[in-house]
Amino acid sequence: MSDKKNFWNQVISAMNGAITFGKLSPEGDVTSSVAIEARDGRHFMCFDEDGPRTGYTLMNAPGSTFIHSGEDLEKQQEAVVILAKNGDIHLKATNGKIKLEALDIELIANGNAPQGVIWANAYETLKLDSKNVTIDGKQSCKIMTSGLMTIRGSLGMQMLSPLIEGVSRALTKDKLPEPAQTNSKSI
Repeated sequence: MSDKKNFWNQVISAMNGAITFGKLSPEGDVTSSVAIEARDGRHFMCFDEDGPRTGYTLMNAPGSTFIHSGEDLEKQQEAVVILAKNGDIHLKATNGKIKLEALDIELIANGNAPQGVIWANAYETLKLDSKNVTIDGKQSCKIMTSGLMTIRGSLGMQMLSPLIEGVSRALTKDKLPEPAQTNSKSI
């Protein structure tokens, strides 16, 4: 298959950049309706019309990308909206952090079962640090670990339930086996 050709493209350029209509990708498989490029070729924006990136909008910046909006809006108005009609939204900081900072932050998963789930997955530690923490499970609430669990209330602890079921194999320190003992009968 031969490379794509475009005999009708137009380029408006100067020393600092170019605007190209009908630009072909370096691989020759995608035509951009409009491509805006800065002097540094890594600084560009493309609106692709065909090939494997049909309908894509690509933006690349070798430095920071900064979006500033909302100066003339009221507090309750939306200043920035990212809407994906279909498909996922993926935010990734390969060598950095993702920070969300606001007066309030809402995470809402509004799907019905089996959707409607918010997953928080940390390889090391998931830390909630606040003056007050409330976990409200409408049907159930589970706290599980395959390791050691510590529940500590420095001022006190209150457990309220019409029915409590507990199973334990409580051991006191003097009944624990020594580290050298491997005989399970001594436990």
